[in-house]
Amino acid sequence: MGCEPATEPPLELQSQAHEVVLHGPAMDRVDLLDGSGLVLQTRRMERPSTHMAMPLGWSDGVRAVRITAGGEVREHPVPTPAQLGPFSLHLDAPMGQGPSVALDGETRSFTLVDGGAAQVALMVQVHEAGAYTLRIGDTESLHPEAQAGARLVLVAEVDADTTVDVVGADHHSQVALDVDHLPASAAAAQLRLVDMPFPVDRAGFPELARPQDRITLPADWWRHVLKISDLGTRAWGRYEPWGSEAVILENTGDAPMNVAIRSRVLGPDGQPDPVFRPRFRDVDTSTGEINVLLRVPAHGQARAVLPIYVDDAALPDAPPLQGWTRQIQVAPLGHTEALLTTTRPLFL
Repeated sequence: MGCEPATEPPLELQSQAHEVVLHGPAMDRVDLLDGSGLVLQTRRMERPSTHMAMPLGWSDGVRAVRITAGGEVREHPVPTPAQLGPFSLHLDAPMGQGPSVALDGETRSFTLVDGGAAQVALMVQVHEAGAYTLRIGDTESLHPEAQAGARLVLVAEVDADTTVDVVGADHHSQVALDVDHLPASAAAAQLRLVDMPFPVDRAGFPELARPQDRITLPADWWRHVLKISDLGTRAWGRYEPWGSEAVILENTGDAPMNVAIRSRVLGPDGQPDPVFRPRFRDVDTSTGEINVLLRVPAHGQARAVLPIYVDDAALPDAPPLQGWTRQIQVAPLGHTEALLTTTRPLFL
């Protein structure tokens, strides 16, 4: 089953006293400019990113931003911040969706499946030294001597409506959290798996140069030739993924859904095969699962990209004729029981 390529998201620019936050197309480079066009700060990304926070803002003289994305360079004016104060406030609600600027009096909404809870992260960038109190519901942290430039963080579990507060010497900001609850049966009915292609590029679209549902490695005899000759190939790090898979979900409901996606590769016996266990987990005894969080908009689709690791040293001499199985499980945030479980074959 296929999926039409998604259009690039529009740019969202959030202007603060000492910070500019960008959400939008995959950005390779961002330049902050003053009123005369002079570059105040530049950031180049090793990999394109759809989210970037720059630690200079309106009070530092930033008046425009120049973005390089997909080979195109565009310049955008930076608006006057809605609020200028002794601190700026960011919320990641639920945690894992990515922090964004929150303003005093704002309401943030998200949906939880009945019985679930989500962690919420509050991040405060201090612009003026002083005493600050951070509060999420009944969870509180005190910072009596916060210095300018400090970043204060508070994380708490939320399962119902509450408020987020930041209190300074002469400034108080409050953001309301509006938590909607959805029965598990309704959540399962409105969530649909569109596709789970493999391998895909970093944006989550199928790699046309690679066969689908198949891992391709050099034959043993060719690897031996490379080892004893001056020939070579691009280095493949032990801790680097061989490639990536995508999971495309559709939400037919009226409210966004926050889900946890679990991916693993099973052997013929139905158990996770250590060949595909992420090597960065060598230090513990955890399973070979890869986990990501995804927010699926109401009446829309969202795409997650997950790495697939292969330890070629652990591969059997004769791969199983029936191959392996890629398994994807989708669970509502705060729950362990999956709403969706889907498999696809994987061959070598």
